[in-house]
Parts: sequence; C-alpha cells; structure tokens
Amino acid sequence: MSPVADLLDQRRVVLVLGAGGVGKTTVAASLALAAGRAGGRIAILTVDPSRSLASALGLGADQNHATIDVGEGSLDVTVLDPASAWDQLVTRELGSATSLIDNAMYRAVTRNFVHAHDFIAIETLHQLIAAGHDLVIVDTPPSKRAIEFLMAPERLASFFENRALGWFTGTAANPVISVGTRPLVAAANLVLGRGFVTSLAEFFGSVRPLADPIVARAKSVDLLFREGDAAAVVVTSTEPAAIEQCMSLGDELATRGVAWEATIVNRVRQQPPGDPPKQTAIERDLTAVLAGDEGHGPAAFEGLARRATEAWQRSAVAAQYDERAIAPLRDGPPLVIVGDRGPGDLHRAHLASIGDEIVA
Repeated sequence: MSPVADLLDQRRVVLVLGAGGVGKTTVAASLALAAGRAGGRIAILTVDPSRSLASALGLGADQNHATIDVGEGSLDVTVLDPASAWDQLVTRELGSATSLIDNAMYRAVTRNFVHAHDFIAIETLHQLIAAGHDLVIVDTPPSKRAIEFLMAPERLASFFENRALGWFTGTAANPVISVGTRPLVAAANLVLGRGFVTSLAEFFGSVRPLADPIVARAKSVDLLFREGDAAAVVVTSTEPAAIEQCMSLGDELATRGVAWEATIVNRVRQQPPGDPPKQTAIERDLTAVLAGDEGHGPAAFEGLARRATEAWQRSAVAAQYDERAIAPLRDGPPLVIVGDRGPGDLHRAHLASIGDEIVA
C-alpha cells in the first residue's frame, strides 16, 4: 500500500504543500476524494486563494462551502474566504458585533493584512477538527506562504501577548486612551490623520475579548502540527526549481517540527513500453493492415513511420531526464510517482483517477 494511503487512514490532518504550478491543489483534491471514497467524514480546506479546487469539485463560483457525495463517506469542501470568515468569527464570539465589523480599522486589517489570512485559516482548521471530521486535508498556499501558514499560531499568540497591545486596549498601566495621554493622541492624530489613533485604540479594545479563545485554539492546532497527529505531504514536479523548493520546504518543516511523511512527484513522464520501434517494421505493419488498398505501399508510410520512431525516442529521453531529476529526492521521505496525463480539464473523474494512482 502507498505510504500516502497510510497517512490518510492514520492521521487527523494532512498538509499538502508545494511550489506553485506543480499540481498541489489537484493532488489535495484527489487525496480528499480517495479518502472520502474509503469511508468516514473527510474535510478539505483550501487556504490557497485560487478557486481551482472548488470548481474541480463542483462548487459554484460563489460557493465557499459544500458537502459532496463521494460514495462510502462524505466530503466537506471549504474554500477560505478570509473576510467572511473573520466576520463570522466575530459574530460567533461577540454576539452583537456590528460596531467592530463596521470599524474601518477592522475591515482594513481583516481584508488586507496578509497574516490575518493565515490567522483565520488556522481558526477555520480548528473548527473543522472540532466538528469531528476523521481527516482534514489542507491545501496550503504555494511554498513560502505555506511556511507562513505554519507559523501563524505562534505569531497570533505573540501578537496578543505583546505588551504594546496593552497600550491600546487599556490593559497596560498607562494606556494610550487614558485621560493623561489624550494630548499624545491629539498629536498623533495631527500626524497620522484625524481620529486615526482613536480608531486604532477602539479597534484593539474591541478585539481584545477575542484574544484568549483564539490564542488557545491556535496553540492547540500548533501542538497538533508538532506532535504526530498531522503529517505533511510535499508535491513537486520534475522541474529543477520545483525540486529545489521541495527540498527547501522539507528543511523548513523539520525546523517547525512538522513531520514530512511523503513526497508526491507529479507529472512524471514514463519510459515508453517495449523496445525502440524500427521504421521498417512500422512500414511493414501499416502495409499489412491496408493490404490491397491501392496507393498505400511502404513509400506512403515512410514519413509516418519515421515520426513514430522519433516520438518513441523523445519519450524515452524525457523519461530518463525525469528519473535523473527525481534522484536527489530518493534519500528523503517515501516517494509516490504520478504519471504525466498531459493537458486536461479538472473534473471529478480525473481527480479520482489521480487519487487511485497515489493510494494504490
């Protein structure tokens, strides 16, 4: 059985990482379908802003969540919409939260601050785990952004535990918004714009009640990442740059304490079957097939036979190139090779066939 099949059966979370353009999202969707078809409650979360996974699994252009029928089990698909997810979190935690959701600073941070995307992704992952799914597959952003995602729990804790935050939330000995420091606020408003510091303080003050539960949940996810109930699968192609990024990701995962359990090499060109065809044999076979058909003698097939021979040779050279490219990865975690299917639309049957190949 494939090492990836074992991960799908034994782990609670599988993180799918890789460089852009290597088929990471395709692989993540294929794994989710394979796991769902085997039974159980499966979820897939795409943190990558691309909607290719959603469309491949049949979600509409405006759908961010759906449960789809996959046979023996169920598959919940969630495409992260950071702005909407933040608003839902605030409403869930604070109840009547209109003032915070309408706060200009809140909207700017949750819509534009890159780490806010990572923070809410961790929160969403925790929700999926807490909902009782047997397995959650995470389609992470490409390469460096994936490491940012893994660092989000400790960054979130650091943000809320920072002493400077107390100056804006009223928890420090002399908060900025106290009576004694109003002249400082007035001066800052002159420099930064009318009401800026006041708005900032109101924002942080409103956010403060969210801190403890969010940090607690983020720390629980971080612990899961590091203590064996999560595994990382790195996807790569045979391109040198992609393989370099794959190995770099492996180093980063080791630094973060996340188990790199398998590497999936996607779109690998295979050695063509049989021995190199001989042009004369191809001409003879074609002539025999069309025997008696006037005007289709050996000379008529010479060009076709030559192109067939050359195509076989090109395929063999490409397969040898891919095998050499993969060689540096053979000393690392177990490899799973996925053949090159050529260009094709992403659809359920296509994803299912890739999943079958990976878990076989």
